[in-house]
Amino acid sequence: MWREKIIEAKKAKGLTTKMMSERSPSHMPEETITRILNGKTEFPRIDSVLDLCEQVGLSPWELFEETTSRISDGSVIAMQEEVDMLKFERDALLRENGVLNDKVETLRNKVEELKDEIIAVHNYYIKQKSN
Repeated sequence: MWREKIIEAKKAKGLTTKMMSERSPSHMPEETITRILNGKTEFPRIDSVLDLCEQVGLSPWELFEETTSRISDGSVIAMQEEVDMLKFERDALLRENGVLNDKVETLRNKVEELKDEIIAVHNYYIKQKSN
């Protein structure tokens, strides 16, 4: 079964559920991973399963090959298209995150400059008042 394949690959890589949660591209909580792997979540979301596959180094094809689970070629193609789309979206978000981090850094620098200007103006007025 696919769950056992993920568990076996997880053990082979020496990963704990906590490590997987911390490394999860989708920030999947440790409890969610546990529920998926122990079968309490009977029908997990495809992106969650793909996240787990990626972390343990399994492709969707490896996950379902030679099991009693049978999926059609069309389903495999659709899954691969979804994987590709999710990776594209993830990459776009990572790029956007980089741009936003740059903007935050620029704003921090501007705040520091403004602080310096405010202090200079304040000191000027204090000096003027004392004269």
